[in-house]
Amino acid sequence: MLIGNSRRLKSMLVLLVCGVLAFASAKYLTAKLLNMKSAPNQSEGFDFNYIVNSANMETGPRIGERIDLENLKGPDGNSLAETIDRPALIVAVNRGCGMCRTSADEMNEIQRRLKPAGVQYYTVSFGTSPTPAEFFKFADSLNRGAPAFLRSMNEGNPPKQLTAMLVPTHFLIDRNGVIISKWPGSSNVELVRHRMANQIVSDTLATLSARSSHEPH
Repeated sequence: MLIGNSRRLKSMLVLLVCGVLAFASAKYLTAKLLNMKSAPNQSEGFDFNYIVNSANMETGPRIGERIDLENLKGPDGNSLAETIDRPALIVAVNRGCGMCRTSADEMNEIQRRLKPAGVQYYTVSFGTSPTPAEFFKFADSLNRGAPAFLRSMNEGNPPKQLTAMLVPTHFLIDRNGVIISKWPGSSNVELVRHRMANQIVSDTLATLSARSSHEPH
């Protein structure tokens, strides 16, 4: 009688342990599946056309227009025109811009991923500032690895399309400041910023590769 009870007890314990293990395994697998589902697609991009073509948003100068690089001065007084020697990516920001602060991770990701290809990356502001030192401190807090340039106060008020434009906005420009491509705006959602970074990086590399293949050697 005791032997039978002991066997039944052991069987019940085995079933209980198996049940616990099965529950734990199911919980683990569910968590893994949820993590896989929520993990960002490393190659997924973002369609900027909605922003670019929006009638309700000011997205700054158009592709083909020229940005005056002489008016953009670094902390040492040198202009961006003196610094840039090839097509480069610039990101337009404003001091105190909350979305610019939020998008610091996106800016750093873009610069990091383009650096191996030799693409220069700069932070710029088209709004003049009575305290340039504060702007350069702000720009440094966004991306320590990106040289910053501020529009000189000696040049008078900047065009409205530059001061009223959505920020941050990325521009791919040639060495003369002509806009090759543009990607306006950012997002409060980290995953969306990552997708925006994917798009900007892939577009930039594809555009520069195409331009290089058409240049005389």
